[in-house]
Amino acid sequence: MIHSVRFTCVLDTNVIYPIEIRDLLFWFAHFEMFTPKWSSHIFYEWEDVMRRKGIPKSEIKKRSNLANLAFPDALVENYEP
Repeated sequence: MIHSVRFTCVLDTNVIYPIEIRDLLFWFAHFEMFTPKWSSHIFYEWEDVMRRKGIPKSEIKKRSNLANLAFPDALVENYEP
């Protein structure tokens, strides 16, 4: 068993949107089993999927904000040329 290594994982839209998968991955990240990372582009895609599924705009922003509050170092910036 690996004890002191923290893996870094990019969470893409396809694992952030399904609530069951997102909750499980956020739970693992909360207990420092890995370090989550995402970009603004991934969140735009996630928000677009939620919009198409009929989720209210206020709820979309709430979910995005809560994810960024829970993992403030997850947002990757300045990665594009």
